Amino acid sequence: MLAGMAKVRTIAEGADLERHLAEGPLLPVYLVCTADAGGRGRPTETPPAADPWALLAVARQIEATALRGGDPSLDLVRIDYIDGDHAGDGVHALMANEARSMSLFGGRRVVNVSHCEGLDYGAGGKRKKDTGDDPLEKLVDGLPDGGPPPFVLILSASRFDRRKKAYKDLAEKGAVVEVRPMDAAQLGRYLEEAAAPFEIRVDRAVAQRIWDRLGGGEPARLRQTVDRLLLDVGPRGHVTVELVEDVVPIDREAAVWAITDAIADADVGRGLGVLHLLIEHGQEPIAIGAFIASSVRSQLRVASLLAAGLRDDAIAGELGMHPYRAKQLVRQVSARRPEHLRAALETCATLDRVLRSTAIGDRKAATARWLETAIVALCHGRPMRRPVMSSALGASA
Repeated sequence: MLAGMAKVRTIAEGADLERHLAEGPLLPVYLVCTADAGGRGRPTETPPAADPWALLAVARQIEATALRGGDPSLDLVRIDYIDGDHAGDGVHALMANEARSMSLFGGRRVVNVSHCEGLDYGAGGKRKKDTGDDPLEKLVDGLPDGGPPPFVLILSASRFDRRKKAYKDLAEKGAVVEVRPMDAAQLGRYLEEAAAPFEIRVDRAVAQRIWDRLGGGEPARLRQTVDRLLLDVGPRGHVTVELVEDVVPIDREAAVWAITDAIADADVGRGLGVLHLLIEHGQEPIAIGAFIASSVRSQLRVASLLAAGLRDDAIAGELGMHPYRAKQLVRQVSARRPEHLRAALETCATLDRVLRSTAIGDRKAATARWLETAIVALCHGRPMRRPVMSSALGASA
């Protein structure tokens, strides 16, 4: 259930949805959207999103069940929400009119609406207060409680604004179907499916390497990158890790944040892998260390605010940062014990002193070694060992 909305039913894609569709009863409204990713993603932008094709596949799965016994050519209507204005005489009226239309052959009317990210009552979200003039609002208000639904309305969006009245009304009349955010494994499956018709060979590590270099990101960007690689190699070509490294740029901001996420998960391998990806492509080690230290200081601040009883939105205001970034910090703090944060602060202080003292010799190798040591210590929740020499150069001798 969604917090604060006890009447809203949530259904996960996959087995949970299949069981619901098999056992019934069907509901009059389904909102298909991205599931909460638990705080992961690009911290200064929006949370990670589901692959648009995955949203479409789930919507069509519901659609196929709802159309059983009817004629899809007569009983199914597909609408793109971004087409037309959202005033009473626009797309909302179209949705309401199509849902109310009765099949001549006794089938159930199914209305499948895509791209509903901006869904709200009234033109541009400016609904007339308490008038109920919007056709979509009237349609939802008129739905009976219980019994076979007169129609099935499927609304798909990467994510819905759950504060809006339209979302609350529609969700309470039906269910929210949650689709997993896109991950490297899904990207790999898309890559294989897109390459197969052209007999293009793809190295096993390609999808993960694309994911790491772009720091995840929006599914559309990931798909476009894959499509460009396939176009570059052509039919019967070969997509290699080396090709990815040559043509796919690194999103440095996302990558350095991925290190702190790996630390929160105690994932040493992931943290070290992203670290070397950054160093190999010219990221200044002192800058990486400074980012990690800044993240640890923010985590300590978040820990104190959580102890004071503040919620995520209030924490974002106190820190003056993007709400999603604050949410991610809360997740990271919640995954660590208090002594881990204290050890992390000590490690960052030691790392800063060592990095700034490494000024001669093979500086790149020395700084990489101490960054590795710091990340291992941070992942394990213990202080970084202090070097006995005055510089990291002496330690590497």
